[in-house]
Amino acid sequence: MTGDSFGPDRAYEMGLVNQVVPHQELLPRSFALAQRIIRHSPIAARRIGVPVLPDPVAAILSVAEALQSDLTQGFQIDALHLRLEMERAFGGSDADGTWDWKRAYEAGEVALVLFLRKFDRALLACARSPAELLPTQSPHLQLSAIALLFPLAAFGD
Repeated sequence: MTGDSFGPDRAYEMGLVNQVVPHQELLPRSFALAQRIIRHSPIAARRIGVPVLPDPVAAILSVAEALQSDLTQGFQIDALHLRLEMERAFGGSDADGTWDWKRAYEAGEVALVLFLRKFDRALLACARSPAELLPTQSPHLQLSAIALLFPLAAFGD
């Protein structure tokens, strides 16, 4: 603001720069800092035009958790609701390639597993056998459900 010139050490003292590095380290350090910003500040990354894709595991878990209230109330999860939750969690649509329906299906499976974990005892008490509770669509989900239900069915309380 005053038009005064100053060197890198003075800029560091004034808090205008994070660090002072030798010239040959400038680009590698800059790239490392940019990667940290992108990883930890998606809003800043979006503002400079860097596409930020969320961690798919965290996004799928977020969708699964969002679907819990509907499952708890006995509602079916329709494609529109699933699409909206996927778009919210992934920050984009399937049309632009941010997520695909395979991941949406995985989110539905995780939602069901979370539901079973939460209500396993009550469901087992109402079922004639644990097999009645197993999903029929996905062998992967069947294994997950068996892993959750078997200790309860085999050992009870």
